[in-house]
Amino acid sequence: MPKWEDIREDLFEAIMQVHPPINKEQQADIVKIMRGKGHDMGWNAIRYKATGTAVTMPRMLQNWDAETHEAVLLALIEHMKPNGSDWSAVVASLRPKGYMFTEGALVYHQPTVWDHDAHLALLQAFMAEAPPQPAQWDAILERVARKGYFYTASAAM
Repeated sequence: MPKWEDIREDLFEAIMQVHPPINKEQQADIVKIMRGKGHDMGWNAIRYKATGTAVTMPRMLQNWDAETHEAVLLALIEHMKPNGSDWSAVVASLRPKGYMFTEGALVYHQPTVWDHDAHLALLQAFMAEAPPQPAQWDAILERVARKGYFYTASAAM
């Protein structure tokens, strides 16, 4: 599995290749996100729109290091909200570069907090999709009994 720091530049390039052109409103939103993350730069680092007219600014050079690429990539993802087919296209464009992960590896999910509700949801899904056989029920009931919980087979099923 490749590391994030090894793929982010290629991933950024892939997203830019498969995504439709970015309109002015999207550009402004991306600049806002980037500035909020501490990157003082305009859309093209030379010009910006102010009150409807283009204003020439002194050239500001951005150090395009891995941190900048990551920030731009995250801002693009946050603003454009790629869907499943977008991620499929991104993965397809990265395959020729040697990256063999799936779309699922690119989609961020909040980490699960393993509380009572999470355990219950997992147990209910397990029971719906792969219920234990009678012999397995006996072993399960014996195991929980050792922890002080007593059920009859019919109550557990």
